[in-house]
Amino acid sequence: MTGAISQYGSTLQIAGYTVAQVEDIGEIKISHKMSDASAHDSGGWGEVIPSGSKSAATIAIKGRCKPGDTNGQVALRAALVAGTLSAIVITDSTGVISASFNGYVEDWAWGGLSQTGDAIEFSCTLHPSGVITQGITASNNVTALTITTATLYPIFAAGTYAYTATSTGASVTVTATFAAGTATVTNGTSTVALTSTVASAALALGVAGTVTTITIVVTETGKVAKTYIINIAKTA
Repeated sequence: MTGAISQYGSTLQIAGYTVAQVEDIGEIKISHKMSDASAHDSGGWGEVIPSGSKSAATIAIKGRCKPGDTNGQVALRAALVAGTLSAIVITDSTGVISASFNGYVEDWAWGGLSQTGDAIEFSCTLHPSGVITQGITASNNVTALTITTATLYPIFAAGTYAYTATSTGASVTVTATFAAGTATVTNGTSTVALTSTVASAALALGVAGTVTTITIVVTETGKVAKTYIINIAKTA
């Protein structure tokens, strides 16, 4: 019986958010630069040795436009404009094979508008920066999550990875419960380690009228990280 995995149902995430309406995800290819090591005693065959750095090729993405997908498709374009290095995760339909890496959005395009009535398409190119981690399984979920000075919306659930909140406080602390691995939490400027069930150090929020993104990442060795996002609006 075949053990092959269908491509249908694969997902693309940027900064913890799933990009909607993705049709095609290009191949993930890494390479190691080689240098010629041939000599007179190579027996007439070319010989090489690895040298220099390893690198990942760009990844082509194509999908159908969904303007309301502010944390997915719109976030891809915003990352390009801002030049943001973003956490990106590509996962197969079963969640068994995943690739996670930090990368940039190199280009973005909308499809042409025609009279055919076809759905408008978008395309972009992701450019990995640094190592690509391939995991055969995903890290465990956080099983409980609380923050001070704010209330999560929606109510926390282990399989929900994006939340919003409002706060009048100058900072928040985060308490997460997780079964294994290591975890960190960041407000975009400061990153601190998390211990399961123990409140983090205080993470500053922005001034009134701004939104601070709190990102919690749980990582187990050899597995793809789980990322939780909390967008906290400072109201006073």
